[in-house]
Amino acid sequence: MKIQDEMKVVMLGTGTPNPIPERSGPSLVVIVGENSYIVDAGIGLVRRAEAANRMGVKALEASNLKRASLTHLHSDHTAGLPDLILTPWVLERDEALQIYGPKGTKNMCNHLMEAYKVDIDARMNGLEKAIPQGIVVKSNDISGEGLGYKIIYLILISKELLNFYFK
Repeated sequence: MKIQDEMKVVMLGTGTPNPIPERSGPSLVVIVGENSYIVDAGIGLVRRAEAANRMGVKALEASNLKRASLTHLHSDHTAGLPDLILTPWVLERDEALQIYGPKGTKNMCNHLMEAYKVDIDARMNGLEKAIPQGIVVKSNDISGEGLGYKIIYLILISKELLNFYFK
């Protein structure tokens, strides 16, 4: 196998549930080439990704934020989900956002889409004419317990990443 692209890890947020102004919520991204793989959606992740984009990390351009996984559903790891769903779409993400996480992820995403239904409708049918594919959220629950579950969860999350890394 030949390594096609360099792999990078960028910390977008290292905060805790405590509102520390100098820290964004927990989030990191693994970058392979121009592909980004977000792990956790702490508050501020889209803005931190844009800061990295402005420093030359083009894989973190808002329209390229298309894949995410959640380690667990605590609020400090998910409070940035509405921003991840909506902002890159408004900035012309042109394909579905894929989100993997533990049981309850799909339900959470469905409720967020319902909560923002008025905004989504206005952007789709108003003057902005947003890209329809970009607001689609394909969320997947991965459930199980114990070490075996954690290994399978990591493999599922990593599968697409490894397909890009090794060809």
